[in-house]
Amino acid sequence: MLICVFCIPVLFFGSSLVPAAKYPVGDGVSFQFFLCVGVWITGAIVNLIVKNPPFFPLVMIGGMLWATGNILFIYVISIDGLDLSILLWSTTNKFMGWASGHFGWFDVSGILLTVSELTDSQRLLTVNMKKRIIGCSLAIVAGTLFGLVFTPSTYIQNHQDKYPGAIKNGLNYIFAMYTGILLTSSVYYGIYLIFKRNRPYICIERLTATESGKLSNYFHFCEPIHLPKKGLIHRSALDKSLHFLDTIDEDIPKGMFINSEFHIYISDTSIMLGWSVQFERGSGLVQIRSLKWPGMAFFHIPETNRYGSLYCGVGEENKDLAFML
Repeated sequence: MLICVFCIPVLFFGSSLVPAAKYPVGDGVSFQFFLCVGVWITGAIVNLIVKNPPFFPLVMIGGMLWATGNILFIYVISIDGLDLSILLWSTTNKFMGWASGHFGWFDVSGILLTVSELTDSQRLLTVNMKKRIIGCSLAIVAGTLFGLVFTPSTYIQNHQDKYPGAIKNGLNYIFAMYTGILLTSSVYYGIYLIFKRNRPYICIERLTATESGKLSNYFHFCEPIHLPKKGLIHRSALDKSLHFLDTIDEDIPKGMFINSEFHIYISDTSIMLGWSVQFERGSGLVQIRSLKWPGMAFFHIPETNRYGSLYCGVGEENKDLAFML
C-alpha cells in the first residue's frame, strides 16, 4: 500500500511535462498558463472534497514561487532537454526542501553550491555551451523555487496559535497555493500579451475556425520586415517558424484593409500585395489565396494539424488586381 502511495505521485510528476517535450509549445508562455489553469481546477476539486477549509493568503506565496519556477522550467526544457532538466531541478528541489525544513526559511547558513563541468572545446561550439550553462542555471533556480513551495504552508501548520483554523492536513492548503499559482501565471501571461501585442504563440493545431480566419496566425517565407536585430547568440535561440518570418498580413500594404467578411479593399495601389480568406464546407476548411500570384493557395482544417500549400500557375503576377477589386 505504501509503495502505491509513492508510485502514483512519481508517475504523475514525472509525466506532467511530457507534452512540453513532445509537442511544439513555441515560447512556452501560453503552455504554462493553460497548465496553471488545469492546476487551479484540480485545487478547486480538492477544496470541495475537504469541505472548504479556511483560506490562508500566506500560502499563496508558495504558489507564486511554483509559478515562477514553472515558467522558467519551460525554457529549460527547450535548451537542456527533458531528462537533464528534470535531473537538475529535482536534485535542487530535494536539497532545498530538506534545507528549508531542517534549518528554517531564514536560518540557512554555510551552504555553498558548486557546479563543475568538463567540456571538449573541439566538439562544442561556444554558443551552444553558453546556452547549456544558461539552461542549467535556470534549472537550478527553478529547482530552488520548487523546493521552497511548501515552506509557507508548513509555517502555518507549525504556528496554529497565530492562524486559527489551521490544522496539520496538507490538503487544506492546496486551494490557496493553487490560487497563488493561477494569479501569478495570469500576471506573467498578461505581461507577455502586452509585450506580444495580444498575439500569443499558439500551435496551428489549436486554431479554431474563427482564429483560422485571421491572417496574423499564418506565416510565409519572405524577407522578414520586423525581425529584431540580434546577435548570433540570441539568433540561435530563436524559433525558425516564428521569429524569422512575418505573418502574411504584412503583405497587406498601407491603405489596404479587411472587413469582417475577409473582403480586401485597396486605397493605395502603389503596391499590389495581399491575401484573401474564405471558408468552405461550413467552417471545416479555410483557404487563403494570394491576390498577387494567381494559383497560390494555403489550406488549413481548423483544430487539426492538416494544412499545406499549393501553387498552380505560370509564375506571372496579377497586374490587374487594382482594377478587379
